[in-house]
Amino acid sequence: MFKYFAPLILCLTLISELATGQDEQIFSYRFLETDNPQGKSVVAFTSLAPAAATGHSWNFGQGGATSSSENPTFEYDISLTSLFTVTHSYTLNGETVSQEVEIQVNPAYFMVFPENVLGNLASLKRIIRSAFMIEKNDTSLLGNMRFEWTFNGFTPSNYSFQNASYFDYPNVYHTFSDGGKYLVSLKVHHISNVANTAEYSDTITVEPTFGADKLNFENIPNVITPNGDSINDYFEVVTSGTSRLSFKVFTRSGQLVYQHEANVVKWDGKNYYGKDLPEGIYYFILDDLDGKYNSAKGFFYIYR
Repeated sequence: MFKYFAPLILCLTLISELATGQDEQIFSYRFLETDNPQGKSVVAFTSLAPAAATGHSWNFGQGGATSSSENPTFEYDISLTSLFTVTHSYTLNGETVSQEVEIQVNPAYFMVFPENVLGNLASLKRIIRSAFMIEKNDTSLLGNMRFEWTFNGFTPSNYSFQNASYFDYPNVYHTFSDGGKYLVSLKVHHISNVANTAEYSDTITVEPTFGADKLNFENIPNVITPNGDSINDYFEVVTSGTSRLSFKVFTRSGQLVYQHEANVVKWDGKNYYGKDLPEGIYYFILDDLDGKYNSAKGFFYIYR
């Protein structure tokens, strides 16, 4: 039997988190050091197959190059293009599993993720990671590669290491000042030749855009079902993630049962003491202490 997964355009060791629909990732990749980032890219592939899988096969999408290793490394010639279609196959329980993925191997390639704790609730905050996947911006893992970030042509000063020879962090946490389109660029070079530089840019669109008038909070839930099934378990509101918000919950009789101040609203239906509130109708008041959003209030239901 042959099992085939549809082609995808994905990247990095976080590739499995970005799959959509029924797609299941069967491999990931990351970049290794290259002394010629303009002309070549060294990529380490990792099979995500179960340990019992056999018969690993790779086609790297360039010049018919293949490998039968489980976790191979391949050097790409990127003088003409940095987009390649990689195919990985293996056998498990008599079934062949295969997947094609179009990958970007420009050494300056990066990906943009929501804030790792606040997620999409903080719409102006992003984590931007280079494809070298250097954990925690550890200088001991930089090797001979150096990174230079710009946002609309400007590099925030706090994105550089204290030691200037290290240039900028390989991964950055960025809070956009307002909604709109921003050109994010990364340059990568090897210390042996600063002029030999790979560059990659992408336009990132973020919301909301603040103006003279305050914005309204949108998509405020009117019911939550905090029963642990991961569906409507939280009272949550998407905002910029940059304003100080005051969130209060009252019973129908007016008793305050919960209040909290934070940059986002994500409440699990518990009172001050961490106890589940009973099913019923409750009243909320949501205020922006920085004055960018209009206050909101209303009733909602808790069902368990």
